[in-house]
Amino acid sequence: MSEQLDETQIEALFAGESQQVARTPTPSAPRRRHIRTVDFSRPSTFSKEQERRLRRAHEVFCRNAATALGGEARTPIDFEVLDVRQLTWLNAVRETEANAIYAIVKLGGGEGPQLVLALERVFVLTLIERMCGGADVGPAGDRKLSEIDAVLTEGIMRSLVDQLSVVWNQWFDVTLAFEALELDTRGIQIAPPAEPTVVITIEVWLSKHTFVLTLMLPHAAVKEASATFLARESVARAEDPVAASAIRQALGGIAIELRARVGSIELSADELLALGAGDVVQLGPAGPITLYADNVPVHRGRPGRDRGKRAVQIGGAL
Repeated sequence: MSEQLDETQIEALFAGESQQVARTPTPSAPRRRHIRTVDFSRPSTFSKEQERRLRRAHEVFCRNAATALGGEARTPIDFEVLDVRQLTWLNAVRETEANAIYAIVKLGGGEGPQLVLALERVFVLTLIERMCGGADVGPAGDRKLSEIDAVLTEGIMRSLVDQLSVVWNQWFDVTLAFEALELDTRGIQIAPPAEPTVVITIEVWLSKHTFVLTLMLPHAAVKEASATFLARESVARAEDPVAASAIRQALGGIAIELRARVGSIELSADELLALGAGDVVQLGPAGPITLYADNVPVHRGRPGRDRGKRAVQIGGAL
């Protein structure tokens, strides 16, 4: 017959078991790996500021184009910028409509860079019917362009390019010229397949139906216009007193550290580590000091004292 345990021995047995469980390490959960998806088909060559300004410029184009084409077709037409994004040239061409019509547009004169304007063929045919006096009964049926259709289509594309040229001349100081009409993507290989391209998607409303107009701007075309555009934009901001006042009111309460640098000297790492209490570091001959707003130099100055405190007298802007 086995020996029976008393109450004290039972409690000691359970206490030892709980300590053994506490000492046993709990297996840690496997660490999750954070995977970031990178889409190499979407370059980021152009800044958000450039994208925003391109959108603003082409919103003006939309208003002008709607007025011009609406007058020619004697029917209300509306254009609206839907999206501005970056793709490679190859993907930009692939994402256009299967039955699109392309206009090759040249910047400036001579052998300047080119861009492409793509328009749905159904929209072009519908617009041709309205221009020829057809009834407003909805979109036209899709078909291949006849010789007459091709002539009228070129006129429509030239009209759009003219309106686009007006906007680019005002915003970028660059003129545009219609160069050729293409019906096949093989005829619009104006840029390397991997070249970063800004794609501007514009929605067109005609007879309660929507169509798509796409502008494909290769990097060379945007680079040709961006320098002048950015310079003109900064000048316009500087000359606008209302904008200057609004910026001052918005930023006037921000705290900025102002510091004065008397001089500077370059030391090696060994010389810096060898410095100790009582050592003298020679900064060079005395001269005007520089005032910094954070890390930006803003003024020259002269050191001095004012009412027992160290002070700096502003000598002039840098």
